[in-house]
Amino acid sequence: MKTNNLFYILSLLLLAASLFLMVNYPESNRMYLIAGVLIPIGFVINILSFFTKKRV
Repeated sequence: MKTNNLFYILSLLLLAASLFLMVNYPESNRMYLIAGVLIPIGFVINILSFFTKKRV
C-alpha cells in the first residue's frame, strides 16, 4: 500500500475516533481532552498525506 494512502486512512481513523469519543462520552472531560489531542494530529497527518502524493 502506498504511503499517502496509509497516512490518509490513519488520519481518517484518528478523526473518527475523536468524534466517537465526543459523542459517546459527552460529560467526560478526560475524553474531550483525548479527542482534542487527536483532532490536530489527524489534520496534520491528513495534510501530510496530501503532500506525499506523487505528481502526475
